Amino acid sequence: MSVGEFIEVLIELPRRVTGLQAICRRFTGRVTHIEGEGMPQGLSRIGVLFLYYEVSAGTHSSTFGRMASAAGSAETGRKV
Repeated sequence: MSVGEFIEVLIELPRRVTGLQAICRRFTGRVTHIEGEGMPQGLSRIGVLFLYYEVSAGTHSSTFGRMASAAGSAETGRKV
C-alpha cells in the first residue's frame, strides 16, 4: 500500500447510527498517509480521503453518491 493508491472500504452502519436498519456502504478513496510508528509488528494506520460511496443491499449494489470533502482513517494488517 502506498500514498496515492486507491482503496475500497466496506462499512456496515448499524441501526443505532442510521435510525432505521443496518446498511452497507462501499467507500472508494485515496490513501493520504501511512503511519507505522507505535503499532504492533505488521500493522499500520492509513489515512483515507473518501471520494464516493456505493449503496449496497446484500450482495447487490445500486445508487452511487459523491462525498464533498470527507476524510477518515482505517487500520490495516498490511505491512508498509
